Amino acid sequence: MIYKVGELVTSIAGHDVGQEYIILEEVGDSLKLANGRLRKVDKPKLKKKKHVQLKHAEVPEISEKILSGHVTDADLVYAIRKLKENSNVKSRCN
Repeated sequence: MIYKVGELVTSIAGHDVGQEYIILEEVGDSLKLANGRLRKVDKPKLKKKKHVQLKHAEVPEISEKILSGHVTDADLVYAIRKLKENSNVKSRCN
């Protein structure tokens, strides 16, 4: 499976099951994830790829900001909210 920076994923294992995150970086068989609320950009969660479900949804502007290194926590909150509205993704992080 191909994981792209800026895509939405949902945790399917661990204490954070059901939590949505945005992919910040791919590191081997793991992903650096943040959502702007519980996990901030400056302290992303490192989670194995097999423990997340890819939602195949992204906000292109956020992907560009992540790649350029100028993404903020507010950007991630906005992206998750926008993706939830567009795809009816349910979240524990409102």
